[in-house]
Amino acid sequence: MIWRKVFGLDVRSLAALRIGLAVMVLVDLIDRAQCLTAHYSDQGVLPRAGLLATFPNNFVFSLHMASGETWFQALLFLLQGFFALAMLLGYRTRLFTALTFVLLQSLQQRNPMICYKGDDVLRLAIFWSLFLPTGAVWSLDRRLGRATAGWSAHTASSVGAAGYLLQCGFIYLFTGIQKFGPEWRTDGTAVLCAVSAGQYECPSGQALRDFLTVHPGVERALTFGVLGWEYCVLFLLLIPGWGRALGALSIAVFQIGLAIFMALGFFPYFNLVSLLGLIPGGFWRLGPVQAVTDRLERWVGAGWTRLGVPAAPLPPEPVPEPAWRDSLASFALGSVLVLNLCTAPGVHVPRVITRLGTGLGLTQNWLMFAPSPPVVDNWGVARGVLADGREVDLFHRRPLTYERPAVVTREFIHYRWGMYFFRIYTHRSSRRQKELFCDALVRSWNLQGTPVREANLTAMQRPIQPFRGYGPVERLLLFQKSYGR
Repeated sequence: MIWRKVFGLDVRSLAALRIGLAVMVLVDLIDRAQCLTAHYSDQGVLPRAGLLATFPNNFVFSLHMASGETWFQALLFLLQGFFALAMLLGYRTRLFTALTFVLLQSLQQRNPMICYKGDDVLRLAIFWSLFLPTGAVWSLDRRLGRATAGWSAHTASSVGAAGYLLQCGFIYLFTGIQKFGPEWRTDGTAVLCAVSAGQYECPSGQALRDFLTVHPGVERALTFGVLGWEYCVLFLLLIPGWGRALGALSIAVFQIGLAIFMALGFFPYFNLVSLLGLIPGGFWRLGPVQAVTDRLERWVGAGWTRLGVPAAPLPPEPVPEPAWRDSLASFALGSVLVLNLCTAPGVHVPRVITRLGTGLGLTQNWLMFAPSPPVVDNWGVARGVLADGREVDLFHRRPLTYERPAVVTREFIHYRWGMYFFRIYTHRSSRRQKELFCDALVRSWNLQGTPVREANLTAMQRPIQPFRGYGPVERLLLFQKSYGR
C-alpha cells in the first residue's frame, strides 16, 4: 500500500522518540526552574495581571495562572516532571503523554515573553506522538502486555504518522517561503547577518563571521544553499527509504551546525530529538545497533523483574487504531496545513484561526530569520540611579557601563533571560511590558541594596554592514520611571 510505504514509521524509532521527548521535557523543566520566581510568579517580571493586560488577544487557558505563588508553580513543575517520567518509562503511554502535553502548553502560555521556536517544536512533537504507538516497544506497557493500537509488525502507518512526518518538514518549507528579504533572495548575506547579531552570537559564531566577511563567495553560496534546502527537505522526507534517511540526516547536520555556530538555547536539541521517529527500520537491524538494544532490553527487563514486575504475554494481534483517533488526527493535520498556509506572504490571517491554533497548541508561525535576518546588532542597559546618586546596571548588578560586551549572550546566566531581555529592548514589547520589567528590577535591587530613585531602559544598537563590519553605535532611550523621592 502506497500510504504505508510513504508514511510508515518503525515502532522502535517511535519508542526512541518517546524517550527523547520525555528527557527533553525533564531537562527543560530543570532549566526553567532556575528562574521559577522571576518568570512564573506574581513577584517576577510578568505577574498574572500583567500577562492579561499585555497579551489580551493571544492568551488561552493556563493552569499556571491559578496562583501567582512560587510554591504553586513549583508544585506544577513537580507534577509535570512526574508525568514526563511516566511517559519516559512508557507507563499508560498515551495518558501520560497527553498530560505532559497539557501541562507543557499551560507552562508556555504562562510567560510567552521567554518562549521561542524550540518550545513550539517540542510541544508539537509531543502532540503528534499522541497519535503514534510510541509505547509499542521499550515500555512498561509492552512488558505488562497491554494491547497497543495502530501498529503491525514493526511499522506504524496512520494519519498521525503522516501528521508527524509532514510537521517535521513544514517547519523548514514554510520558514523558507517567508524568507523573501533581499538578504536571502538577492544579496546573499543572510547567514553573515545572522551570526553578526549579538543576540545569537557565540565565540565559534564570531570566528565564522570573520571567515565569511573575507570570503563573500562562500557566504552567498551558504545563504542560497540554506534557502534552497529548506524548500526541498520536506519532499525528501516523503521519499521512502534513502530519501527520508537523507532528508532526516540533512536536518540533523543543519541543526548541529546551528548548535555550534549560534547561541539558540535548546532549539537545535529539541529539533534533533523530534527527528528520532524518522530513523529508518534498517538502522535498528544493523549488527552493532541491534546488539546494543538487545543488551539494554535484557538489562532493563532484569531490573523490572527484580522490582517485581514480571513480563506478561502480548495480545495475539495488535488492536486496530480506533476510527475516532484517526478522525481527530485528520482534523489536526488539516488545521496545521491551514495555519501554515496562512503564514505565507500576502495571506490575511483571521484572528479566530490564530486563536484556534494557540488554544490547541498547534501554533505554526515559523518566522525564523524571516523575512530577513537581524540587520542591527543590539544590546541593552538597565540604568538605575540610587538614592545616594550612584549609577548602576540594575539587571547585571554592577557599575554602569554602556560598552558592548565581548560576547553579548554570555551576559545572561540563563538563555530565557536573554530572550526576555532582547524582546524588551526591541519593538517586540509594549510600554507596559517595559514598565513591568523595570518594576521587577527595582524591587529585586531594593531588597538587597540602596533604594533606587530612578530607572531607565536604554537600547544600544549599530547597523550590521555585511563584508564591512558594523556602523556607528546609536543610543535609544526606551523607557524611564521615577521611584520614591
